[in-house]
Amino acid sequence: MIHTYNHLRLGDNLVQLNFLRRLLAENPKTKITHYYNPQLCRGEEIMPLREGLEDRLFIEATTQPAESLDSWRGQEWYGHPDKLDFAKFHLDWFKSLSHKMGFLSPIRSREDLLFDYPALLQPTPTYDVIVINSPGLSGQFSGHNEMMYGELIK
Repeated sequence: MIHTYNHLRLGDNLVQLNFLRRLLAENPKTKITHYYNPQLCRGEEIMPLREGLEDRLFIEATTQPAESLDSWRGQEWYGHPDKLDFAKFHLDWFKSLSHKMGFLSPIRSREDLLFDYPALLQPTPTYDVIVINSPGLSGQFSGHNEMMYGELIK
């Protein structure tokens, strides 16, 4: 059993769980428990990522064991020369994280970063535009202004 944790937000955990799903697909004897922070990430939003892997991927909102691997990218992201190129950075990050876990990275191309999220296969309403009305919390949008953003949306 491998233990990982990411105590940050939904997006951080979604990216991590996509990686873990792909890692499990390439390593059928492996089992992973991933721990998240319920104050920053809602469990019901990440639990669907267990679909099809219920006996090998476990997601817990508890304190992780001491031997758990911190899977948050922040320590490497902040100083990385390609931190604003999502694909380039994550190809490096997942190679590094896989190495720490004792595996080859299942994320070898930009296409591998596309989410393997079972709920995406369900029919969904059609929208012209979807807006995520929240500021970036990793310094992507330092000029975020809630009022101006609201006007732009209108």
